[in-house]
Order: sequence, then C-alpha cells, then structure tokens
Amino acid sequence: MIRLLLFISFFLPLAASYSVDSALSENKKNTKNYSSLWSFIFCLQLAAVYLVSFFSKNHPIWNQEYSAIYYALHLEMFVTHFGLWLGQFKVFGQWLTYLVYYAELIGGTLVILSLFLGRYAQPVRLVASLALIIFHLGLILTMKLGTFPYVMIAAWLVFIPSSFWDFLFKKLELVKKFQLQIFYDGECSFCKKTVFMLKTFFLLPSVRARECQSQEEVLQLMTKENSWVVINHKNEKLTKLDAMIAFWRASPILSPFTFLISNPLFYVLGTKAYVWVSYNRKIMGKITSIFHWKKEFEFRKYKIFSLVMGVVYLICTYQWNMLEVNSKYSLLRYVNAREVTRYLQLFQNWKMFSPYPQTNTAWFVFQGHFKDKKVWDLVRNQAVSFEKPQKLLSEEFSSKFWRKYFNNMERDPKLARYLSLYLCRENLGNLVEIKVYKLSQNNNFMNGAEPISETMILSQKCP
Repeated sequence: MIRLLLFISFFLPLAASYSVDSALSENKKNTKNYSSLWSFIFCLQLAAVYLVSFFSKNHPIWNQEYSAIYYALHLEMFVTHFGLWLGQFKVFGQWLTYLVYYAELIGGTLVILSLFLGRYAQPVRLVASLALIIFHLGLILTMKLGTFPYVMIAAWLVFIPSSFWDFLFKKLELVKKFQLQIFYDGECSFCKKTVFMLKTFFLLPSVRARECQSQEEVLQLMTKENSWVVINHKNEKLTKLDAMIAFWRASPILSPFTFLISNPLFYVLGTKAYVWVSYNRKIMGKITSIFHWKKEFEFRKYKIFSLVMGVVYLICTYQWNMLEVNSKYSLLRYVNAREVTRYLQLFQNWKMFSPYPQTNTAWFVFQGHFKDKKVWDLVRNQAVSFEKPQKLLSEEFSSKFWRKYFNNMERDPKLARYLSLYLCRENLGNLVEIKVYKLSQNNNFMNGAEPISETMILSQKCP
C-alpha cells in the first residue's frame, strides 16, 4: 500500500500543510478544499482496499459460522500475546468477525458515497475515518502485520475532513494562554527559517514572530545573549533554552512532555548545544540553504502528464482489482496485459485472510547433523525438539521479512532448500546433513487444537 500511496501523493498537494514548503511560504493560501482527478483516485484506491477484501471473503467461515477471527487469532506466526489471549473468547470472536466483515463493506462504500454527497460528505468521511482507524489499531494490538496497519492509518488521516482538524486544534490551542512573541535575528536566514519551521511543526501558527531589529530593547538583549528572544504572558524576556522551553509549553502536541526538556541534565546539555549552534550559524545556514523562501506555496500540476498517468492508474488498478474479485470481467486475465501492470508497479493484493484464514499453525525444525555426532536445531540454536515452542512463533523472527519467508515456506518447500544451503555454507566443514521437518497443528472452532503432525520435507547433504 505504501508504494501506491507514495505514487498518488506525487500528484496531490500534501505539502500545503504541516511541511517545510508551507512553513517557508510567506503568503498562506486556503488549501482546505481541493479536488482533482488524483483526489478522486485516492478515494477509489482507499475504497478498493476494503471492498476487494470484502468480496474475496465470501465464505461460511466469514458470513455464516463467524469463526474467522478465532482462526486468525490462532495463527501464531502473526498473533501477539494480547491477540492470543483474546482468541480464547469464541462468542466475542464471532461478534468481532461480524463487525470486521461488514466494516469493510460499509467503510469502502462510505468512501465512494462521500464523493457525491457535497457538503454532507464531511460527517460521512469523519465517521468512516475514525471507525477504520480504530479497526487498524485493533490489528496492531492483536497481530503482527508489518507496516500495513500503520500505512492505512496514515491514509485515513488524509481522508479526515479539515473541519475536524480545525475544531481539534482550536481546543488544543495554548497560545492564547501563554501569549508568546518570538523575536529572531533578521539578518540570519537560518534563524528565520528555524522559527517558522518550529511554528509549523509545533502547531503554533498564531504565534507572532518578528525581527529583533524591530525593538531596540529586544535587539540589545539578543546581541548580549547571542540568542533568540521569546516574551511570554508575564512579559518575561527569555533566551536560549529557556525560550525553547516556553515555546515547547505552548505547543499542543509537546506540552505534555515539558518535563523532559526541563530535566536538569537535559537542561545543561541543551544549553550547551544551543550555544554551539548560536556560534556556528554559518554552518547551520549552509545546511538549511537547501530550503528556500517562497512568496506562496506552489503545487505544479503538470496537467497533461497528470491526466495521462491518472487514466493509466485508473485502468490498471480497476482491471487488477476486478481480476482479484471476478477474473472474467478483467482484461488482465491475459498474461501480457497483466505484466504491463506489474512493470508499472501498480499491482496490488487485498485478499488478506481470504477466502478465510489458515486453520492450522505450522513451524519448521532445521535439524543439523554435525561431524562430531551433535544434533542441533540450527534456526533456534538449541537442542532439537518437536514439541510446540513455548515462545510465540511470531516472536521467533528478527524481522517481518523472516516471518514472511517462513510463512511462505509452507506453500513453497523450495524455500527450505535455499535456507538449508545457506546454513551449510555458514557451517562449512562441520555440518554433514540438514533434515527439515514441518510440524503442523490444526485448530478447530468447535473442538480446539488437534494433535501435532510431523513431516520431513527435505534432507540436504552438505559439501
């Protein structure tokens, strides 16, 4: 999903808010309302994730027995401790299955409806966004699915209407309470850029920022302390790290963490760091020279190119998703057409746990036989055991890539051979043979876990 969203973002003015470009724009335009072919594509892509997933789950386990969540939360290759604990409540799992199944249908449908509801679209977008964000937070708590739920939450944040953010920031705004004024060295480009970036990223757009040269008293203090100056609601003139602490306290997102910057050790180190920066403005100026001031935020649309790419994206993604749901309605059932979409990197797959989750948990034992007659589990680095590991399988892997590799090994035994050859090279001269065993335990919604089955799938001689 991240690949597709990054591609779509090339054609959307995402930098119009909360970005370096917006921070260094002298004239702020109202960019809250924006529509184009690519905003339409963004909505369709978001809807496709859930609608394709929904139509791919047309199976009794999802829509009659409602046991899909039970099976998903017993896949130890992906489940967390909390998810495994939650999986023991079968009735609650059935309710969750019902909610997840229809949430995908309703969420995807609401995204499409919002395109045609005009001024009534904002509450629809807000409800859909918050509901699906909660859904993905649930996935994060119960399963290890890599970056997918985080990327989807980011996508839904884009879909939340601007009126919600305006309301939220108004409630969180602390500037009126602190009444800050910021003064920076008008002859220092680095200083001005830093102040306006801090205003943007600390969510303090209404703070007044002026040049120290505009007030003689402030200019004298700046020259004496070699520092920016912040005046708070008590009319206190703060400099160096004290000024940063005042700025930090006024920020709606950083104020809860003021205790961190007020820590004595941090205060001493922070002051020294600030002094170093203040005496090395030329170096910092060179670093920030890549950022340029603009009269106003500009979004280059490249209309012809954008239109052509938009049409290509719509055709390829629509046809690919139709291939996933019902191949007879997709032109991509022909191999050559499908390869074009792959070449453009527009292929996608939203069939997670479709048509139903795996009903078994599988793990592998790589039994290594050494020249000194030692027999050892080469993957877990322990004595060989064919019992179910006490540690969750999802915690045995150092990264999501290893987890995916072992998960795919169940469908493609050739992967076991590749890993065996690698282990032979790693133990060159000592290892005689590797025997790979697949152990599997089926889960039954009515009867629970079944006995463990054991199958040797490979015997690899080492050179």
